[in-house]
Amino acid sequence: MKIDLGVGVAVSVNPGPLLEWQPRFALSGLTVHVGPYLDSLEHEHLFLRTVGSGDWHEAEDDELRFDRHSGMLESLMFHVPEDPVLSPPACGGEVAEGEDSVQLVLGEGRNFSLPRSKSRYVSERGDVLICLRSGEAAGCSTGGTLLNIAPELYLIAQDNRLQGWMLRHPERCLTSSWEVPGQEPPDAELSGFLARYFALTASPNNERIADGDPEVLQALTELSRSLDPESGATTRRAVLRAAIADLVDFFS
Repeated sequence: MKIDLGVGVAVSVNPGPLLEWQPRFALSGLTVHVGPYLDSLEHEHLFLRTVGSGDWHEAEDDELRFDRHSGMLESLMFHVPEDPVLSPPACGGEVAEGEDSVQLVLGEGRNFSLPRSKSRYVSERGDVLICLRSGEAAGCSTGGTLLNIAPELYLIAQDNRLQGWMLRHPERCLTSSWEVPGQEPPDAELSGFLARYFALTASPNNERIADGDPEVLQALTELSRSLDPESGATTRRAVLRAAIADLVDFFS
């Protein structure tokens, strides 16, 4: 099977093991990354020895990096858009037990540009994050194929064409930057708070935040105050509280 990335590049989809690294959801930069690096310098080194999409310095595009010789996917970095999809897409959320994992293989070793997703959907419980390349859920309204490429991370393809990606249980992946997420047990309450954070910071609220709107900033402050920092996944809760504090301090 091959899927078209929509930029004149297709990749083969073969049965194989997942990328071995847990996804890291860097909330401050709204990026999800998977790869064998823990800081920007290690990421730069990997980028320079691989081929694919992205920019090691200041990436505007989504990043898929492949081994120069085997063509196998080595790492990725996806951007989370701010524009919401209001209705649940039909192409994700429920995953069958034993879903087969796949490996992506780039047949032609060259660099290319992969535009980031345009819209996002977050489930009410905050346990599913879906980002779509189209601006609306109709981009995969009849369902789609879920391609499991890393733990809890799936590409969404329809008619052999990339439509977006899905991260299950994003709260378990929360981190401030490059570091590994806190390894505490799952925190369902934090997941719900993350969903509320996404709602408060989605377009058009993001523009109101940038304008220093006191109503939205106060709502964010109250959200942070309501989240007990001493219970649940304390390390990951601290990530959300810090992201809120940064927004409120910068735009107040």
